[in-house]
Amino acid sequence: MKNNSLVTVKNNREGRRLIALLRKHLNDTPKGIKLYARGHRHGNELYHQNLPHRLAQGFAVYLYDKPKTRMARRLVTETVDLPTTRTVEKWVSVPTKWADKPVTPAPAFGHPDL
Repeated sequence: MKNNSLVTVKNNREGRRLIALLRKHLNDTPKGIKLYARGHRHGNELYHQNLPHRLAQGFAVYLYDKPKTRMARRLVTETVDLPTTRTVEKWVSVPTKWADKPVTPAPAFGHPDL
């Protein structure tokens, strides 16, 4: 099985410091990190899928793209009959700050007033 992680670190002071630095420097970027604990399960049935971080011998650090949309509740006005309207709360997909910005046309000669 291949390990496609960015890096694997031990669960010690230096490894946790590296993880903290990665989180700090990726905070304002469209990328993030996800940690998966690695180590012995010692035959415990509860840990076949996910190992708690406190029991990990090491971590596999994966790099991922942050989501570009999120779901938010918004009040929407609906027309029931022609004279009657009602306000309903609906879930709507809203872009996050990591969403692609719309492309604006470039100015003719590089100056905004031209």
